[in-house]
Amino acid sequence: MRKELKLSKEQEEKAIEFLKAYFEENLDVEIGDLKGKLFLDELGKYVGLYYYNLGLQDSIGLISEKIEDIWELEQRER
Repeated sequence: MRKELKLSKEQEEKAIEFLKAYFEENLDVEIGDLKGKLFLDELGKYVGLYYYNLGLQDSIGLISEKIEDIWELEQRER
C-alpha cells in the first residue's frame, strides 16, 4: 500500500507562488492560484514519482554503503 504524498499547506503555497512567478517572468503568461495549483498537482503526479524514486535509490545506496562498512568492521574484529 502506497501512502499518498502531500505537501504541507505552506509548501504548496510557496510552490504555487514560484510557478506563478516563473510563468510570468519566463513565459509572459499570468496564471492565478487555481491554475497554479492544478499545474502543481499534475506536475507532482507525473514528475514527482521520478524524483521520489531517485530519492529512494539514493537512500538505498547510502544504507547499502553503511551496511557494507559495518560488515567490514565486524569481519576485522573476528
